[in-house]
Amino acid sequence: MATRIVLHIGPRKTGSTFLQQTLTALAPVLLEHDVLYPTRMAGADRYNHVAAVFSVEEARAGRRGAWSGTSPAPLADLVRQIDAFSGVVVLSAEAAGGLQSSAARALLTRLPGVPVHAIACLRALPAIFISSWTQHVANGHRISLERYVEMRIHQREASPPSGHEARWDEGHDYTFWRSYYYPGLVRRWASLVDSFSVITVPPSTSDKGVLWSRFRDALESDAVPNVLPALPDHAGNSQMTMAEVEVLRAINREAAEAKLARKRIKLGTRDLSRNAWMAREDRGPRVILPETHLELVSSWGRQDASELSQMHVNVIGDLDDLLEVPDSQYPKPRASDVASAAGAAVAWAVIQGPLDPPWRQRVQRRISRWRRRISRWGRG
Repeated sequence: MATRIVLHIGPRKTGSTFLQQTLTALAPVLLEHDVLYPTRMAGADRYNHVAAVFSVEEARAGRRGAWSGTSPAPLADLVRQIDAFSGVVVLSAEAAGGLQSSAARALLTRLPGVPVHAIACLRALPAIFISSWTQHVANGHRISLERYVEMRIHQREASPPSGHEARWDEGHDYTFWRSYYYPGLVRRWASLVDSFSVITVPPSTSDKGVLWSRFRDALESDAVPNVLPALPDHAGNSQMTMAEVEVLRAINREAAEAKLARKRIKLGTRDLSRNAWMAREDRGPRVILPETHLELVSSWGRQDASELSQMHVNVIGDLDDLLEVPDSQYPKPRASDVASAAGAAVAWAVIQGPLDPPWRQRVQRRISRWRRRISRWGRG
């Protein structure tokens, strides 16, 4: 059986994908030094262990989901690997950070009875709002940035601060604040594991090696190399620009009207973002928070950092990283930026060729509609 489990709980949008892909690339080296990072689970290659978390949630809810019917079950397969290994096991599942206390307890109960050290990565709140919204749109939703931010603000202000944690721990709709009210995240998880560390995510302008170095320190293992391995160009989730997100929102609207499956659209837009947009030189203004909301969100970040500084928790990094405030000038995408992003999307879709037969005519109609819109934008 393993001697210790290091559980990276995310939360989402804090560099998890980059860290997981780095751990996957280093897995053979780590194994030589008695550190296991499982890269195969439930009969498939995987770079993270989110499926194990989802399978626990599905079992608790009594519903049959994507993972409940998998054989072997993701968590059971992980437990088998942990039982068979004598050394340190590193697990990474960014969805764990947003679990309710009862679900987190259920997850830990299923793991073998060895010491568990949990690690959470904390990122500045304005950046979290932006990244979470773009991911929400990438998942097939159509909500605007303003409405998305207002929804999260309402969730935080709907109850007095003294009742936040209890309220957010009760319902499934509060994953966002279970994940990003950092003092509450620390209290919840620190009460469930043997030891706990937090890593502050450095500013977006920092080298990725800084985050990896901090994560390496949190692992407390000399076996982990300090030098980053070679990773694919798309390692981690790249941020879309304002124009690109607006195009994606329009695609989602069209897909919903055509009753196309959201899952299929999500897979297509992920490839679209990587292959059609990321390589463009002039992509337009990046996404930042509207000025009307920026100060409020930033003030919450300052409050959380102050509260964390008074807690007995091991902080790796600098709590000032949580105070990072982006530019305050809210960019409205120019018509030319939107037209350019839409044109790149259409060109990429044409190059990919026809989709499955039931889709073909509907997608071709959507492409024709987008060509007409691009023509109008170009004249504007």
